[in-house]
Amino acid sequence: RDDQADVLVGAAFTYLLDVKADNALEESREILEERETRYLLAAVRTMGQFGGEPEAAQLIKAWEDDELEPPVKEAIVRALGTLKRTESRELLEDLAKSETESKIIRMNACDALGKLSDDRAIPTLIQVSTGSDPNVRAAAIEALGQYTTSRARAAVREGLRDSHVLVRSAAIRAVEKSEDSEAIPFLRYKVVYDPEKTVRDASIRLLARISTKKDAEFLLEFALDKKNGISFRGQAFAAILEHGDPSLHGSLLSAFNEAQKEKDRAVFTTLVRAVSAVDKKSVEPFIRALLTDTDFSMRMGAIVWIDRNKASSFGPELQKLVDNDTNEAVRKRAALALGRF
Repeated sequence: RDDQADVLVGAAFTYLLDVKADNALEESREILEERETRYLLAAVRTMGQFGGEPEAAQLIKAWEDDELEPPVKEAIVRALGTLKRTESRELLEDLAKSETESKIIRMNACDALGKLSDDRAIPTLIQVSTGSDPNVRAAAIEALGQYTTSRARAAVREGLRDSHVLVRSAAIRAVEKSEDSEAIPFLRYKVVYDPEKTVRDASIRLLARISTKKDAEFLLEFALDKKNGISFRGQAFAAILEHGDPSLHGSLLSAFNEAQKEKDRAVFTTLVRAVSAVDKKSVEPFIRALLTDTDFSMRMGAIVWIDRNKASSFGPELQKLVDNDTNEAVRKRAALALGRF
């Protein structure tokens, strides 16, 4: 590296990381030891990717160097998380709890504590999850999703009540990781009442994944209730089709067909957009309904779905469009999709 351009040395580190080769580990230790500023970030990342106990010890020691630039210190914390060495727990806990460290450092420390899978870190993460900074709270809650103890799960459920959307969103991701069935009543409440659309949408998707039959029926009722916002109903349609019990699909199709016949097609258009994003066989009856729609754009959308999913069972319907559709663009697009089977 003393005889090569910086950009070339950096590219070499990037390559070795990409191909998961540990050839540069010895050089990385030397770079960190000698504080070769130009390559410190690359060295720390390499040590985090390929190192073990000696590298963790060197990184912990390096953290105490106050002259290291903030990006290098942030990289050290991330590397300690990647290494998953429990000897880094005390440092990471101190960083997560520190009110004087930067928000980024504290968030990275929480993430690293989650990756350690060391139950001794749970009390610290719970403490941090009730702090003043919503970004750090969110990081702590998401880290707790890596743990399956009753205390960790209870803290995550409390995160679903947090006043800040970042924390509630993190709690939903944490519940998804832990598949905590005790969080289902909280998710049902989020589906109906949360003030943030992103949280409601995420709650709908997660509820469909982890719900019991009773909760699946709740989601179906929500999807069919015209008093609910159409965008949320669309999310529920898609979630049930992707993850729900197939016995519920018939009710969705009836509601879909009813909306298709209405004069105001705003509801139908939203439902079409939602179900067309689901690439599963459960959507096929909806696509068949679209192939006969009076709006050529709906027929085009159905063809796109068929083509994307290589659904060869639609061959006869596509051939019928090629032969008889009144719209030239539809005929050409159908022929293109048919030719790919």
